[in-house]
Amino acid sequence: FQNFGILQIEISDTPMVTTGQDIFMSDDMSGSMEDQTKDGRTKIQHMIHTTKNMINVLAQAQAEQAQAVQAIQSTQKPDINIAIDGFDDLIEQVIPLTKVTEDNVDAMHKQIDKKLKARNSTNIEIALENAKTKINQNQSKCRIQHHIFMTDGQVTKGSADHAHLASLVDPNYSNIFIGFGIDHDAELLQALAA
Repeated sequence: FQNFGILQIEISDTPMVTTGQDIFMSDDMSGSMEDQTKDGRTKIQHMIHTTKNMINVLAQAQAEQAQAVQAIQSTQKPDINIAIDGFDDLIEQVIPLTKVTEDNVDAMHKQIDKKLKARNSTNIEIALENAKTKINQNQSKCRIQHHIFMTDGQVTKGSADHAHLASLVDPNYSNIFIGFGIDHDAELLQALAA
C-alpha cells in the first residue's frame, strides 16, 4: 500500500539574486543504479531525468533573470554555472563548469545521455572527496557554491562508515542529497545532510 500527497509551499517575494551561482553535481552511475523501479524505469533513468530537468529550470531562470536585469537597466548580471561528474568506483567528468544558457541545454543533455551509464561499484567516499576538491578549487568570494549529490547510497567500495563520510561534506557551501529507489540508503543520506 502506498500513500501519496500533495505538498504546497508558498514562498514570499524575495529580492533578485545578484550573486553568481556555481552548482556542482555528483551523479551516481554505479551498477546498482540500473535496478528497475516500480514504474519500470531504472534509478539511473530517473536520475538523468532529474538532472536534465534541473538544467532546464536553471536555463529558464537564467533567461528570465537576464530580462529582469535588462528591464531595470542594471549592470549586475548574475549567471549560473553547472558542473556534473559521474561516479562509481571512478570519477568521470560529464560536463565541466559551464554557464547555463538556453542555447546550450541540448548539448548538455546529449553529454548526460552519452556519459551517464550504469557500471562498476559505488564509492561514495571518492565522490565526496572529488566534490570537495573541485568546489574548493573553483570557490570565489563573489559566487555562491552548491553541491547536489544524487545516489541510491548503496556503498560497495571504499568507506561505508557514516561518520567518516559525513566528515567529507564541506559545510562552507550548501549540500543537497537526493536518494533514488525505494531501497536507497536513507540513513546514510540523512547522516550526510546533517
